[in-house]
Amino acid sequence: MPPKNLSAHQRARYEAAFAAENAALLRDNPKGDARTRWNYQRYIVNYLPCIAGVDRNIGRVLEHLDTTGLAKKHNRHHGVRTLTHKLIYYDAMNAWELFDLVKDPNEMQSIHAELASQSVFNSLRGELSRLRIAAGDNTGKPLPTGQ
Repeated sequence: MPPKNLSAHQRARYEAAFAAENAALLRDNPKGDARTRWNYQRYIVNYLPCIAGVDRNIGRVLEHLDTTGLAKKHNRHHGVRTLTHKLIYYDAMNAWELFDLVKDPNEMQSIHAELASQSVFNSLRGELSRLRIAAGDNTGKPLPTGQ
């Protein structure tokens, strides 16, 4: 079954890519253990090339970071999340981001500087500081006190 968020064009390409496998499944109609083995084989055959592609591209990114010197300028960050908000502090930029995960689940607009978010920001900053101390985390800069 294709993912539900595909466009018509993407869905057609998805169905075409798996047409032969789907036809074989309908034709052979395996049951019990045979169906379990069929499902496993289909998963593995499709999963491994995907992971190999991810691995290659991670290698490309790491090589780029090394080549450009960006690997040495890594952007360390610390964060804390609740069911409704996420607070992140970026050491290298001395910058905060605060997201309302209810109103902005895709984390597109930081609300850290909004006056209305001050109490949430202060509460999460205190929790982040507490968690870092509890974990013995002394990496990076101390958290600044202001927004």
